[in-house]
Formats: sequence, C-alpha cells, structure tokens
Amino acid sequence: MAPEFGVTVHKAGSTTVTNILYRFALTHDLNVALPRNGFQIAQRVSDWANRVQPLVPGTAGHYDILATHVVFNDTAAKQWLPRDTKYVAIVRQPFEQFVSAFYYYRDLFHIKRLQMVPGDDPIQTILFNLEKWDAELRGCGTMISNRMSCDFGVPFDQLRNSSFLQSYLNSLDRLFHLVMIAEFFNESLVLLKRTLSWSFKDILYINLSNKHKHRKYNLTPAQKENFRKTRLADFMLYEHFVRIFRQKVAAEGDNFADEVRSFNRVRTDVEEFCTGRGNGTNATRIIAASRYSPCFIVTSADCEFLSQDFRQLTSQNRQSMRKKGILL
Repeated sequence: MAPEFGVTVHKAGSTTVTNILYRFALTHDLNVALPRNGFQIAQRVSDWANRVQPLVPGTAGHYDILATHVVFNDTAAKQWLPRDTKYVAIVRQPFEQFVSAFYYYRDLFHIKRLQMVPGDDPIQTILFNLEKWDAELRGCGTMISNRMSCDFGVPFDQLRNSSFLQSYLNSLDRLFHLVMIAEFFNESLVLLKRTLSWSFKDILYINLSNKHKHRKYNLTPAQKENFRKTRLADFMLYEHFVRIFRQKVAAEGDNFADEVRSFNRVRTDVEEFCTGRGNGTNATRIIAASRYSPCFIVTSADCEFLSQDFRQLTSQNRQSMRKKGILL
C-alpha cells in the first residue's frame, strides 16, 4: 500500500474517513503518525512537524498514514511520509459545515465565544450581522469561518484574495490524488477504494447514533450573498473540488454508479447486522463476492471494531506500534 496523508477538515466527515484509515492500519499492521500527547497533532499552527511522536532511532519503522487534525503543510508531511504518499482530503458545503461546526463546538467543546452568541436561534443572530460576529468570534479559531480553507493551509490574511486563492487551489491540484465530497460520501469512498486498490470491507463504516444533529436553514438571497462574500475561500475551495470530483467520476466509466449501488447495499447489510436490525441472530454475516470486491465475513468482533471511535482507534494504533518497539 502507498502511504497516505489525509487532511482532516473539521466537521466535514473527516472523522469517519480517519476511522476508516485507522482501522485499515490496524488490520494491515501499518504505522500511523500520532501526536506526542493526546489525540490531535495541531489544529491551529502549520509548523507541526515536531509535534509528531517520533520513531525509535535505528529501527526499520516508518509511517504509512498521517490522518489526524493538522493544518496542511506539505513540507512538514514530507518529513514523516515517503515520496509516494497519496494525498487525500474531504470538503463539505460551506454553510452546512458552518452550522455543524457552530453547534458541535459550542455544545460539545463549550467554546465560550460561541456560547456568548445570544438568541433562541444563534445561527440567525450571526447571519443578521455576519461582519460583526466574524470579528468577535475571530475567524478560524472558533472553527466556523473559512475553517476548511484554514485546514488546507490558506493564510488567514489571504482568505478573501481571490487571485491568491485560485493560485493556491491550482497548487493543491498538483498534490492531492483525491478530495472527497461530504455530500457524495459513498461515491467518495468508492473513489478512495479505487485510488488505493482496496476492497469494500476496507471502506465500511456504520452510522453512529450519537452524531450531533441540527436544523435546516433556508437563507434569503441577501443572506446567501453575504455569507458567500464572507466565506469566499471556503466557497472557492468547495466548488473547485466538486468540479474536480465530478471529472474524476466521469472518467471512471459507466460501471462506477453500479459499484456505488453495490457498496450501498453491502454497507446497509452490514449496518443492519451490526445494529441488530438484520434478519436472524447469526454471529456472522457472509457478504457475497461481486465484480467489485471479494467475498468477506462480518463477525460480531468486526461490528465492535466498526463501532469504535477516533480516540479508541488512536489508542489502539499507539499500542500496536509500541508492541513492535518502533514508537519512542
């Protein structure tokens, strides 16, 4: 397998992708670049190379996957990953990312600057005076203003510079093998499978019941225009990679849609088995071979594995590398 660097964009489906990569690492005895302490390397600084847990000098160990929260920095990544690394990321529709990030970081991480937004509907409060609240909430630091672009390494002072942004996007094109789209998540996973020569079992996931939900909003034309103006970088980023994504899908040929349908059936079957909604009480589920993936068996242990969260998988990867004696 080629090493992989995944840019984990906040509140864009990246945790699910990271969990898939971390499970693959455990299943195939690969090494994951992890922070020296905790579960994230760096969310706000681009110079993060020295925050990665080093390997024991003189061992034959090397990192195969880097997929925790970092601000994208190609130079830092190259210090830890080989030249043939595949670069993968995911983006989400900017307004949906904004709303999801607001409630997630306000309610679960208790960011005080988000908690101070008044009103029964704080999203509408912010939309009513975006410039004011963006200034008070201080942009990327609270995860709700152009955060995707910040995660991709766009400098804060260039977030509204369209000529710089277009040039930067062109440079990202030369580096990234795949940028997934949250709104086309399963299609993105099938593209990931094809890019990395994986199987359906490698890209499985189940929807966890504790995902944070939020209401849907219908913005007025004026609100849409103003939101787009203040989130120029994220809109340019998202629309650019949606275009690239559609081009990649078109290039995959006529059988791509059929493979996505096949994966959807497999994933639903596995999720129903793992959550107890399937027929029968067998301890295993056999997934038949198809033209897209070999036969595989799902056990109760697999279901437990699929249900583990990011922190559990991080800890297991750390323990695995320590047992091999390569983690300092």
